[in-house]
Amino acid sequence: MALWNALLQIREILLNVQDSPRSISINLEEREEVVINNESLNDDIIIHCNDRFAGSTPLTDDDNLFIEVRNNSVINSLELKMLEMYLPYACLGYFGKRHNKCFAISHFAQTLDGRIATLTGDSKWIGNDENLLHAHRMRALCDAILVGVKTLEKDNPRLNVRKVHGPDPIRVIIGGNGQLSTERFHAVDSNTIVFKESKNGLEPFESILIQKEPQFDLKSVLGVLAEKGIYSVYIEGGSYTTSSFLEQKALDQVQIHFSGKILGSGTNSFAFGNIGEIKDAITFSNGRFIPMGDEVMYIGNL
Repeated sequence: MALWNALLQIREILLNVQDSPRSISINLEEREEVVINNESLNDDIIIHCNDRFAGSTPLTDDDNLFIEVRNNSVINSLELKMLEMYLPYACLGYFGKRHNKCFAISHFAQTLDGRIATLTGDSKWIGNDENLLHAHRMRALCDAILVGVKTLEKDNPRLNVRKVHGPDPIRVIIGGNGQLSTERFHAVDSNTIVFKESKNGLEPFESILIQKEPQFDLKSVLGVLAEKGIYSVYIEGGSYTTSSFLEQKALDQVQIHFSGKILGSGTNSFAFGNIGEIKDAITFSNGRFIPMGDEVMYIGNL
């Protein structure tokens, strides 16, 4: 899809742009091209960046971007919604590099009664096809994808991009002390980063030692990733890892897919305590529900 490729180009161009963007021109009909700060009468789509854009963040201030469609023949209403949905994520690298920050976004699918797996650990697939497509789009737009070691060992996920065109994210694993085999785990290779408490001799991936007292300091983890030029990370579980990021206020956004299923038992979406009154509940800003086929996803910022 030409428009999706344009989003990937925006991501790469903004990561390396020197000047503050004033406009992003997209041409799809005669040539597939994305240009920064060089508007033309022949542009099919122009994304206008207002004066507050450079000092804002795309997840909380997406009203600083205005999409002007000049050629309606190159984009339909569904494609325009896709552009509006994913444009802020294509901008994360620009803001992350500018502020030396790694944006953290969590995503999972849950049942109506808040379960992400059955009692036996089965979780494939709670979400629908549209949710899976969304997850792969987000993987392609984010620099890294992160899971806890228990999710790695239980599900052995690939953590790559298969449903859309785009680059595979860097795989980040957090937790554990044992040896992670490249032969056993799909997501472990020479480009994988593993945050753990101890090293086990020669390892085929990058090991970063981190203390767990009693939890890993996840803001420090994000700081290390930012220093490595990783400015966005997509967190896909499990429950303990996602809950830890949320509890430590280390998340920028949650994406929770609600599936029309009820299990009645199983693994809860979140696992932390110490909230005794409703007034102390974790709340979100700019919350909205996005249709995902015949299901829905909640997006909220922190």
